[in-house]
Amino acid sequence: MFRFSLIAVALVAAVAVADQEISLELDGKLNLTDAASDFAFRWSSAGLIDGSKYNQFCQLILPGCDIPVKFYTWSSSSVKAETADKYKGTLDGMIAAAFPPSAHGFPFAIMAYGTGKQSLSVDMSSWLLGILTHQSSGSFEGGAVAMAALSLEEYTPDGEYVDDSLILIKGDDCSPKELDGLFTKGMSCGVSLNNVKKDNDCKATVTYVTSKTAGILKYGKTPVSPRSIDMIIEVENFKLHDSKNHVRMNLALITASGDIDYDGNAKIIMKDGEKVYVAASGYVMVGDERAEVDVKVESGSLPENIKQTFEAIASVALGGSLDVSLVHVDFPEGATSFIYDPAAGSGANVYKAGASTLSLSLLALLLCSLLFLF
Repeated sequence: MFRFSLIAVALVAAVAVADQEISLELDGKLNLTDAASDFAFRWSSAGLIDGSKYNQFCQLILPGCDIPVKFYTWSSSSVKAETADKYKGTLDGMIAAAFPPSAHGFPFAIMAYGTGKQSLSVDMSSWLLGILTHQSSGSFEGGAVAMAALSLEEYTPDGEYVDDSLILIKGDDCSPKELDGLFTKGMSCGVSLNNVKKDNDCKATVTYVTSKTAGILKYGKTPVSPRSIDMIIEVENFKLHDSKNHVRMNLALITASGDIDYDGNAKIIMKDGEKVYVAASGYVMVGDERAEVDVKVESGSLPENIKQTFEAIASVALGGSLDVSLVHVDFPEGATSFIYDPAAGSGANVYKAGASTLSLSLLALLLCSLLFLF
C-alpha cells in the first residue's frame, strides 16, 4: 500500500506539472556535479503572497513606491527550527523575495543568508515589514544580494548600438501565477514589451524557481538547487533590423558596498565564512540548442525609473549603500527568441557545478526524498 501511494503521488504531481504553461519538470538524465555534497537536501517553503499591505508601508516611506500585488517568497534552512538544539553542525538559513515586472518596476529578487538558530525560524512577514520600515534584518543583516533584469537592446556585429532599439523589461499586464513541480516551486507571468518608438513589440515571460533538490530543469536547461533562487527570462519574437545583429540583455547584480569579489560572472560577498553570490549564466537556450553567451560585467548605477521601489527595499536588506554591477549579455547572432537565467545563492555556484549524467529516474529521486523524511 505504501509503495502504491508513493507511485500515485508521483503520477499526480507529474500531471500537475504537465498542466502548467511553464513546466518545472527536472531533466531525469542530468544533475549537478557534486550534488550530494554541495547541494544537499534542505528544509524549505515557498509560495506567492499578497503584496498589498507591503505596498502601503512602502508608500508611507517613499511616495511613488510600487510593490506588485503578488510576489514570490522562499526560505531554506539546514535543519528544521524545532530540531536545531539537537543539531551539531552549522545552522544556516536563506530567505528571498522575488518581484514580477510591473508598470513602474523591473523584475528583481533579493536573497539573504544568515547563520544561527534565529535564521531557521524567521517569519517572512516580519522580515519584509522590517525591511520596508528600515528596521534591522537580524541574522540576515549584511548577507544579502539582489538581481534585476533591466532591458533588451539590438547591437551590430561590430558592437554598435542600433538606434531606438531599447526595450525596458517592465509592463502593466503581468498576472503572476504559482507553479508546482515534483521538487520545485515557482512563480511565472508574461508581460508585453515595447520600445519607445512602439515599432518592436515582443513578449517576455519572467519565472522564479526554487527547488528541494539539485538538478537541471528541462525548461531553459536551468540549474536549480536547495541553495539558490533562479530568475528565468524567456523572450519571444524580438524584431532585429538585420539578421546578422544580436540582442543584448542588461542585468544588474547588486550587493551592499564593502568587501566584494568577482568569480567569473558571479559577484560574491562573504557572510559568516560562507560565499553569498549573485551570478549571470554563461549560456542561453535558443530553441533546443544551448549556446554560449558573451558576458561583460562593469560598475554602474541603477536607472532612475527603478530606483524608487528598488532602493526603498534593497538599501535596508543589503545593509546600507548599494554597489551595482551592470551585466551586458550578448546573445547569438540572429537569435530573436531565447531563454536566459541569472541566479542568487550561497555556497557552491550552481553555474560552476556543471552537469553530470543522472542514473536515477525522477520517480526514484522522489522515493529517496520521501524516505529521507521518515
